[in-house]
Amino acid sequence: LRGLDTVEDDMTIDIDTKTKLLLNFHKSIEQEGFTLSYGYKDEKVLLEKFDSVIRAFLTLQPAYRSVIQEITRRMAEGMQKFLVCKVQSIKDYD
Repeated sequence: LRGLDTVEDDMTIDIDTKTKLLLNFHKSIEQEGFTLSYGYKDEKVLLEKFDSVIRAFLTLQPAYRSVIQEITRRMAEGMQKFLVCKVQSIKDYD
């Protein structure tokens, strides 16, 4: 989830690219060799070495991987909604 959050936080990524990255991240965490070059400082290092995270993820039992992927998918969908909506009030933010 830290990798997903790093993509969301990087303001240099254009909205179309960020949307694709966010909405596909739950699938990308199963792709051996998947890395990105976004983020800042330690978070950038994390994404540049994300293939190490994926190798560890792939050692988990399928049931655990499924739960992690589902949480990642839901979180990414929520992030993407805020990416495209206009927040004009506290109610909108909630």
